[in-house]
This record gives sequence, C-alpha cells and structure tokens, in this order.
Amino acid sequence: MDCVQADETYFMNVASCGLAAELTRGTSEGLKSFLRGGAYTLAALIKARNFTSYQGRLRMPDKEIKGEFVLGAVCNGRQPRL
Repeated sequence: MDCVQADETYFMNVASCGLAAELTRGTSEGLKSFLRGGAYTLAALIKARNFTSYQGRLRMPDKEIKGEFVLGAVCNGRQPRL
C-alpha cells in the first residue's frame, strides 16, 4: 500500500493504535533527543507497570475480529537501525 485513507485523514508509512500510539504521543521530545530510539523502550517499560489492554475490532471485507489487544499498526516503510 502506498497511501491509506482513514475517515477523512490520509497517512503513509505507519498508522498505529493502542500502546504504540500512546507511546508516540506521550514520549517527550527531550527524551527522544537524548535517548533516540531508546526513549520509546524506556517509556514502554514505565507504561508496562500499570498496563491494561485495549478493546478493539478489526473489520475486513470478509471477516471481523474482536478482542483485547496491545497495539495495532499498518506499516509501509523501512525503519533504519539506530
């Protein structure tokens, strides 16, 4: 996939929900500058102490999956090694 539309929003590379989105939104720019990719690992370890799973559903043309999940992601790209 090259481009995806979710409601009225278009995105490329990655769209995430659950823990991944929460970590991306909640990790400070200062920590990311200082620790680079390690900032997300540290934030995930802190978040794991009080973690509760998310309720969700994935709808496809021929199937629907409901249940608890930790994270979900649709990706289109390569992540460089840090």
